[in-house]
Amino acid sequence: MPEQGRAPMKKTGGTAAGLAVVLALLLVLLPGQAQYQARASSSDTTSRAALAGMSVLDRLVHAPGGFFSLVSATGDNSTVTEPDISVSPAAIDFGTVVVGTSSPAQTVTITNSGTANLTIGTANISGDSAAEFHIESDNASQQTLAPSVNATIQIVFSPVSGGTKSATLSIPSNDPDQPTASVSLSGVGAIPPAPPPAPSP
Repeated sequence: MPEQGRAPMKKTGGTAAGLAVVLALLLVLLPGQAQYQARASSSDTTSRAALAGMSVLDRLVHAPGGFFSLVSATGDNSTVTEPDISVSPAAIDFGTVVVGTSSPAQTVTITNSGTANLTIGTANISGDSAAEFHIESDNASQQTLAPSVNATIQIVFSPVSGGTKSATLSIPSNDPDQPTASVSLSGVGAIPPAPPPAPSP
């Protein structure tokens, strides 16, 4: 018989209430004002039959890993698409070239490594010895490259005097992270040997 003056104990939905409290605390304590979705995953180590006999809270607590899997629900989780210019090689050394002659053409490859169209401006050469490096062919300037598509520029070194020469090939584009890609150009101009003296009469 129940004791006099004490009401009988009543069973309540303690498990469901506890789950609600845990979820509420998680939403309040996690940084930012983001909304989160709690989920638990099961694996082969916990059978579906065993999970069927558990309460919702027990399933979350005793699921493999023993913790909540929280997934942020902020933002639309959409993938940002943007162009990404990639230039190869980053530097070209033409070696030693005799003054008054030209080197073989060297190729620079421009690739769109991004996920949106890459619009290329006009390539140009600048620097102390810019006049001694020339763009021989250019199928990249003023072109729009789709993702994974490439184009090329060919450069020639034609020294007009002896010594070490250097310049920079600049390739502007709409890449938001790298508006101008650069390639270092270098070479050495060699003075041709003097002609042998004319034979004596």
